[in-house]
Amino acid sequence: MGKNKASAGIVSLLAAAGHGAQAHIIQSPTVGSGLMPPAFGDELLWSVDGDGDGEFALYRVDDNAIFAGALTGANFSGRGSVIGRAALPFAAYALPPGFSIGATLATGYAFKQESSTGPVVFTVNSAIFVYAESAGFSIGQSSLIGFRFDISGNTHYGWLRLEPTAGPVGRGITISEAYYESTPDTPIAAGAIPEPANAAVGLGLLALGAAGLRRWRRDR
Repeated sequence: MGKNKASAGIVSLLAAAGHGAQAHIIQSPTVGSGLMPPAFGDELLWSVDGDGDGEFALYRVDDNAIFAGALTGANFSGRGSVIGRAALPFAAYALPPGFSIGATLATGYAFKQESSTGPVVFTVNSAIFVYAESAGFSIGQSSLIGFRFDISGNTHYGWLRLEPTAGPVGRGITISEAYYESTPDTPIAAGAIPEPANAAVGLGLLALGAAGLRRWRRDR
């Protein structure tokens, strides 16, 4: 009887630890091996959560590689927004790891309305666009971008990793990974990923103490 109660208590502790460690961070299921603009004249709509609603667009205009969010007009179909610096005309800004992405941002940062600033041009021919360079981006170096989008009318926050490249010309940007917070209106840190399952178990075992750990091992 006592043994069963102890085991049940240990299982409950481990389950609670696992629930807390995950923090509801979800990897975008649609990035795959990477996303980049398609051939000239086409537009790739990216649905962050895979529900079919395109929040962002990647496309090529002449020799420019472009990433677009909440833009107006027939060529700009995305509905998400990215974080930029209020003082810069460029709609995106490279964020440091750990930057808090949410309704309240650090001083000087804002979710930019790309319909007024224009699309986010990263490369022109094989070179980095001048505004992109001033916003912290460079050829061959991956950077973190914060974004927000809607799921069923609720605001969610996330981050993506983007790398400008020298080619193919007009397609020189790649999104290699992206994560978002599945709980509406909940901030996420730039670069944050879900805790591995074994880390949750470790937290549970620490909560048990030495005596509980010995009991857990004996009951297995």
